[in-house]
Amino acid sequence: MFISEAKTAQSFQTDYIVNIQGRLDCNTVGVCYLVNDKVCRRSSVGSTINNFKTRWQNHKSHIRKNARSCEIATHYNSEFHELVKEPLKTFDSQLSNQLEVLIFEKLDFTNCNNQDDKVRVAKQRETFWQHQLMTLESYGGLNKRVATNELKTD
Repeated sequence: MFISEAKTAQSFQTDYIVNIQGRLDCNTVGVCYLVNDKVCRRSSVGSTINNFKTRWQNHKSHIRKNARSCEIATHYNSEFHELVKEPLKTFDSQLSNQLEVLIFEKLDFTNCNNQDDKVRVAKQRETFWQHQLMTLESYGGLNKRVATNELKTD
């Protein structure tokens, strides 16, 4: 419904095309993903160290509850998007008509010894893709923060 199966991914802000390697789906653990807003024609890159299904359920829940906990939820609860939050089937249908989600990279956790290492890898790759696909707000995208700025410093 929300996830588009494709061999490539592209944001609205650039002509750069990402070739998707292998089969990535909502059960894949540790990924970078692209959310393309088909209404506003703006894009956002995200990452998760968990499976994508769990991350996407969190995004949807935050949108439905009008939570301002992530950039996707904040944007889809703005004046640019009118979504009926109930019933769930109507909400899902409206949201899926307004966006496209592409899982485009499986993260390499081979050298990770713990959860913090995995988060660091995810945020580093997310930051790389924010710049490569020009999804930061300064480029016209939806990402307000550079992902590595969210990392804890010792």
